[in-house]
Amino acid sequence: MLDFIINPKSRSGAANGIWEKTKKLLDQHEVRYDIHKTEYAGHAVKIAGELTAGQMNRTLVVVGGDGTLNEVLNGIDWKCNVILGYLPTGSGNDFARSMGITYDTEHNLEQAVKKIIHPSRFRILDYGEVKTDEKESRRFLVSSGIGFDAAVCHNLLHSVAKKILNKVHLTKLCYIVIGLKQLILTKPVGGTLKLDDGRNINLNKVAFVSAHVHPYEGGGFCFAPKADFEDGKLDLCVVADTGRIHMIPVLLAALFGKHTHMAGVNIYRCRNAEICLKEKKPVHADGESCGIHKKINVSCISRKVKVII
Repeated sequence: MLDFIINPKSRSGAANGIWEKTKKLLDQHEVRYDIHKTEYAGHAVKIAGELTAGQMNRTLVVVGGDGTLNEVLNGIDWKCNVILGYLPTGSGNDFARSMGITYDTEHNLEQAVKKIIHPSRFRILDYGEVKTDEKESRRFLVSSGIGFDAAVCHNLLHSVAKKILNKVHLTKLCYIVIGLKQLILTKPVGGTLKLDDGRNINLNKVAFVSAHVHPYEGGGFCFAPKADFEDGKLDLCVVADTGRIHMIPVLLAALFGKHTHMAGVNIYRCRNAEICLKEKKPVHADGESCGIHKKINVSCISRKVKVII
C-alpha cells in the first residue's frame, strides 16, 4: 500500500496535473494506494503523523515541493519504518536537484512512478534540526538559515508575484526580484558562531548563515557545493564582513557554487553549531518560516531518511 501526500497548490496548482497523470499510471498497474490532499499550511505534518503513528512499516509518497517534504519530515514518527518516495512539483525543488530526481517528459514520469511502485534502489539520508531561542524545534531535509536567505524565504511565502510567475514558468525572476528587495532592506549585524569542535568565531556584519544537508537553497543557489547528505555533518555557509553591494557578486557566483573563496564567505563543516546574533533575524527551515530570532542551534541527525531513488 502506498500513501500519496499531495499538495494541490504546489507550483500554483501544477501539481494537480502531474497527480492526474500519476494516478492513471498507478491504475494501469493496479496499484493499491490512498490519497491524502493537503488543505492548509501544516496539514502534511498532521497527515504524516497520523499515517506513521503506531505503524511498523509505511511508504509515503510526496507530491509537492520542498515545503511539503519538510512538513512530512516533521510529522513522521520514527518508531515506524518509513520509506519516502518523491514526485517534485514545487517551484524551487532543491531536494530534487540535489538527488537528481526529474521527469521533464511523459516517459520520465512513467519511469519515476515505476520506481515508486517497484522500488529497488534506496539512499538513507541525514536530516537537520534547528532549535530557536524560544526552545522550538523543526526538522529540515535540505537547509536552514538565519538572516538574508530566510528573509527572502519569508517574503516568498506570501508573495502574490510568485503565484503569478509560477504559472508562466518564471519563478526564478521572482527569487531575483525579492532577493534584490531584501538586499536593500537587510541590515548586517554582529554575532558569534560556536562549533562542536570548540571553536568560537566572532562575526561582523553578518548577512546570513545557512546550514546545509544538501548543496542547494532558494531554487538553485549552491551555497554549500560540497555538502554531503550521508556524512552525518552540516555544511555552514557564513556570509559576513561584507556590504550590500558585495553581496550581489557573491549571490551570482553562488548560482554556480563558485563563491566559496570570495571575500566575506566561509564554509564550516560540523555536526552541531550555535549561531547567536545581536539582533533578531528571520529563520527558515527548507524555506518554511521559523519566526524571527537572535539565536539558533542547528544539528545533523545521521542516516535516518530512507528515500526511493
